[in-house]
Formats: sequence, structure tokens, C-alpha cells
Amino acid sequence: MSQDPKSEISPNFEEILKTQVMEERKFLHDVSSPIGTLMFVVEAVADSMNERGVATPEDQEQLAQLRKQLDRVRDMLVERRKTLHERSSIIGLPGAGSAVSSDPKKH
Repeated sequence: MSQDPKSEISPNFEEILKTQVMEERKFLHDVSSPIGTLMFVVEAVADSMNERGVATPEDQEQLAQLRKQLDRVRDMLVERRKTLHERSSIIGLPGAGSAVSSDPKKH
């Protein structure tokens, strides 16, 4: 028979853990917003350059690399957020069941 994981955590440790998880959730939220903005700006610049016909193959390659790296950062943030939400449910934090979106504009 499996025991409730919370029953083995001291109240003081549980409070510290909750505080750390909440601080990390706030940090992830705060970082997600500028990442979403960067992704939007990269797309706007690429579109503008393409419309004006000034994007060289080198420019397009650099923009593709920038998109790829921003996607990687976004994916890392999404995965970390999922992990924190799972841990939040174990220690009884509010919002633990919230959906996690891969759309950075929703973070």
C-alpha cells in the first residue's frame, strides 16, 4: 500500500518547497513573456525583409537559426512548467491542474 508522499514531509520543509516552486513558476512566467515577444519580432522582421525583397540567403539562414534557438528555449520553458505543475499537485499548490500551452503568448 502506497503512502501519501505529503505525509513524509515535515511542515517546515513543505513550506520551503512550496515557496521555491511558486518562485520558480513566477520566474518561468516572467521569462516566457519576453521570449514570446522575441519570437513575434523575429517573424515581423523576416516578413518585412521578405516583402521588401531585401532578405539575402544569409539573412534567411540567420533568421532560421534564431527561430530554432527561440523554439528550443520556449520548449524548455514549457517542459519545466509541466514538471512544476506536476510537483505542485503533489504538494497541494493552487493552479497545479492548469493547462500548459506551447504558445508563448499564453504564458
